[in-house]
Amino acid sequence: HQWGLFARYTQSFERLPQDLFRLAVTAGFVRLQPFDFSSDTVGLAYIYDRPTDPALRNEHGMEFYWRFQLTQLFSVTPDLQVYFTPSKATDDDFSTVFTVRLQLAI
Repeated sequence: HQWGLFARYTQSFERLPQDLFRLAVTAGFVRLQPFDFSSDTVGLAYIYDRPTDPALRNEHGMEFYWRFQLTQLFSVTPDLQVYFTPSKATDDDFSTVFTVRLQLAI
């Protein structure tokens, strides 16, 4: 079993009107072959986003995913993001996003 670390830093210089975040940072770790599932991967990350709109607050949150490699060519990845300070939900201090990604390698 192997562990890995990752980080991503993104900065926008607000040149385009669709730039939603001035700054976005994600950092976390991944676990390869969890519970002896030889092709699966799990990950946990911290999320920090600073919106370009100064009227919005900064976001902080966590993300958890598990990539199930069902066959050599097909995987399913459920993903849960939990935001403790969602920038656009100023009257709410907690927001969750759940997604499922299907990937077919052809």
